[in-house]
Amino acid sequence: MKIALICTDNESPSLGMRAISATLKTHGHHCRLLFMETGDRKFSPAVLEEVAAMVRDCDVIGFSCLAQGSTKAKQVLGHLKALNKVTVWGGVHASLNPEECVNYVDYVCLGEGEGMIVELLDRLAKHRDCRDILNAAYQENGMMVKNDVRPLISNLDELPLPDFSFDDEHHLTKDGFQQVFSLYNVERNGQIVFTSSRGCAFYCTYCCNIKLKNLYAGREHYVRRMSVSRLIEHSQQLRKRFPKGKYFYFIDEDFAARSNQELAELAERFPSEVGLPFECLAHPVRITTKKLALLTQAGLFRMRIGVETGSERTKREIYNRHVSNEVVIRAANTIGQSPHVAPVYFFIYANPYENRDDILSTLQLIASLPHGSSIQAFELMFFPGSILFERAVQDNLITKDNESAHELSYYGRLHHTEHAWKRKNLYVNGLLFLSGGHCTHYRIGLLPRVLFNFLIHPAVIDFNEQHTLLIRVLILMKESIYRLRSLLAHLVKIFIKDPIAIYNFGFFLRKRLSLKSNGPQRYANGSN
Repeated sequence: MKIALICTDNESPSLGMRAISATLKTHGHHCRLLFMETGDRKFSPAVLEEVAAMVRDCDVIGFSCLAQGSTKAKQVLGHLKALNKVTVWGGVHASLNPEECVNYVDYVCLGEGEGMIVELLDRLAKHRDCRDILNAAYQENGMMVKNDVRPLISNLDELPLPDFSFDDEHHLTKDGFQQVFSLYNVERNGQIVFTSSRGCAFYCTYCCNIKLKNLYAGREHYVRRMSVSRLIEHSQQLRKRFPKGKYFYFIDEDFAARSNQELAELAERFPSEVGLPFECLAHPVRITTKKLALLTQAGLFRMRIGVETGSERTKREIYNRHVSNEVVIRAANTIGQSPHVAPVYFFIYANPYENRDDILSTLQLIASLPHGSSIQAFELMFFPGSILFERAVQDNLITKDNESAHELSYYGRLHHTEHAWKRKNLYVNGLLFLSGGHCTHYRIGLLPRVLFNFLIHPAVIDFNEQHTLLIRVLILMKESIYRLRSLLAHLVKIFIKDPIAIYNFGFFLRKRLSLKSNGPQRYANGSN
C-alpha cells in the first residue's frame, strides 16, 4: 500500500516517523514523507491545498508530532477529511492525548508504532477488520475504544536504520513543497542527529516519559539500548549517506547510562570505524571520571546536561527530579577536568510554580559553575498529557484548551506578552533568561559577573518587579541577539569543518599549536 507520513513539528529530527517509514518499507509498502516545518502557527489555504494534492494518490495518511505541532496537525487533518482517506495519528502527542486526537482520525497509535502500523496496512490491504489491533485507539458510537498495547521492542538491533533514503521525501519551503535529497541541518552545519536507545529512566513531571511508561506498566524494561556494534553500523551508514556531516549528535535521553564496558568498546572502535566526533546528552548522576575519559576517547567534544533548576524545593515538589546541587557541581567539576569537552547545562525559566527564592537559587547555581560552561535556558511549556500540565489545569493556572504555550518555541524567547502566567517574577526570570550563553570569568551569558550580586539584591529585585520596563527591554535585546547569533553560527559552521573549533575554541587552538610543534597526531575524530 501507499502511505503518506506527515510531520507538522518545527525543528524536530522526526526519527520516530523515519523509523516507521523504514519498517513499512521492509514490508513492501511505499512511503511518502512530508515535513511541514514553518515558523507560522497555522498553514495558509495554499499550503493546505498543496498537501491535499501531495497525498491524493495515497491509501493511508499518517501523522506524527510533538505537542508543538499538534494544532497544525488538526488543521491539516480537517482540510484532508474531504479526501476520505484512512487516517492514523501517532507520536508522543497522540500517545499522551488519545481522547483528543481520536476525534480527528480513524485510528490513534499508542506507544511504539512499528507493529501497529504494519498490521494496520496489511489488514487494510486484505479488507479485514482493524478494530482489535493492539496499540490502536478509535472512536465508536461517540466513545473512545482503547486497545491494549503489544510488547515493547526488546531488541533494538533488529530495527532497520531510520529512513534517510530520500526517494520520496518533500519539505515545505517558502516556495511550497520541494523534494529533497539530503537534510538542511546536515548541509547547513554538519550535524547528524541519531539515537541509539528508547526510553528514559527518570520521572520528571514536565516531560512525557511518565505517561509513556504508564502505557507499558508491568511490562518489559522500558529503557532499551542497541548494541555498540549496531550503533557503529548505523553511524557508518549515516556518514555515507551524509558525506558533508561533521559530527554526530546522539539524542539518547542519557547516553552516559551505558556501562563502562560498552563505553570502552565505543572508545576502541568509534574513532577508527566511524571517524567523526560527537556530542550527547547525559544525566548529572551518570557522569564519572572513568565514563568521561572513555567518551572523550571515543570522540566526545560536547556534553549537554539537564539541570533545570537550582531550587531543591522545585526539584522535589514540582519537577520530581531528585538531583541535588551537590551532584550537579560534582559532575561539572568532573567535566571541567577534561579540556576536550565543552559542557552545556540546561535550565528552565518562567515557571509560575517557582517563587523568588527558587529562581535565585538557580541563578546562584549557574554562577557557581566552572568558567567555560555554557547555559541553555528553556522557557517552561505545559505539554498536554504531562503530569505538570494536568496539575496546572487542576490549579486553574491554565485551561485545557489553551494557555499552555505548547505551540510556541521554548528556546530563545520569553513569551510574557502572550501568557499572563509568564509575567510572574518577571525580573528574576528575565535574569535567568539573560544568563543563557557562555559563562566566563567576566560574564554569565549577558550578565556581567561584577554586577551579579547587585542585580539579585532584594531592593533591586523589588524595584524592578514593580517597574518592569528595563527587564522587558533587556529581554527583547536578548531575543534579538539570539536570532543574530543563530544566523552567524550557521554561517560559521558552513566554513569551519571541525565542530570543536566552534564549541571549544580554546582546546582547538591548543590542539593546533601542539600539532605544529610535535608533528601529525591522531585525534578522537579519526583525522590527522
